[in-house]
Amino acid sequence: MPYQYDAEYYKAIEPMLPAMAAAPKHPPYDVASRRNGIDDMWEGLMRNWPVVEDVEETIFKVASFDSVEINVHRFAKKGGAAAAPAPASLSPAVVYTHGGGFFCLSVPLYRKQIQSYVTQSGIPFFAVEYRSPPEFPFPTPVEDCYAALKWVHSTSASQLGIDPARIAIMGDSAGGGLAAGVAIMARDRRLDPPLAQQVLVNAMLDDRNQGRFEAAKPFHTWTPDDNLTGWAAYLGRDSAGKPDADVSPYAAPARVASVVGLPPLYADVPDLDIFRDENIKYVARHAEADIPIEMHVYPGLPHSFESFAPKISTAKTAVANRVKFISKL
Repeated sequence: MPYQYDAEYYKAIEPMLPAMAAAPKHPPYDVASRRNGIDDMWEGLMRNWPVVEDVEETIFKVASFDSVEINVHRFAKKGGAAAAPAPASLSPAVVYTHGGGFFCLSVPLYRKQIQSYVTQSGIPFFAVEYRSPPEFPFPTPVEDCYAALKWVHSTSASQLGIDPARIAIMGDSAGGGLAAGVAIMARDRRLDPPLAQQVLVNAMLDDRNQGRFEAAKPFHTWTPDDNLTGWAAYLGRDSAGKPDADVSPYAAPARVASVVGLPPLYADVPDLDIFRDENIKYVARHAEADIPIEMHVYPGLPHSFESFAPKISTAKTAVANRVKFISKL
């Protein structure tokens, strides 16, 4: 077999393998079963993450594109000023869009991961509780995320102490796809000042991903059937995955006609992730457009490996690489 697990990762997850193998296998398009199973699994994984004591959380109500209020969770170092009157003391910020295949997980389930970025970087994160499909299909999730960005951007200095010229959009998995879609929206809608960075972590970018990286099939933690289910929930089964379908690049960023004008890009993806190739291709397009890039591919590791094994050296390195990049804001 050409692929195998990183030895340190395998040692960390070996005790979990029997339970993972015994987990129910759901048919494609079964959103409810997957949502329950993934949420329960994630809650269990997060018990292995360290408790962060120096980050506080505040929830704001923000009106989305359809006037419905969504929750935006502000995570910031304790003792930081809520607002800063002097421009020199304004802070950068990250707007964060969580993963979950578009249809599951939540900001509370991501709390420890987001706190880890904040405690290491000192930068406040604004995590968006976007509405999920199939109850709320495209464009609601990405429009919710863009509304959160606009709110941080427009109320930044006066209420939040944020410099609007130093805001990044960041997300992982489906949240990485949402982050990339928001970056395209911000360019097309002429956000001024523009986004400073886009940070995409094992991002779900292309509904047409038909190959599904079959060579790594035994190692998938996000499977082709999971992927089909997520895209179908988001776009509808009549549109998802069809090369000639009229799918917006705000939904599937890999379909964007041009990346020119998008902000500097950081991306990382594990080598055993079904999103590996679509991420590499998307980053290459940015490089061809002379947009500054940084990319990492982590060998021997599957999708969301740091969530399963946060204490292994590569997980710590991956988080440190992301923190180092956003610290340039």
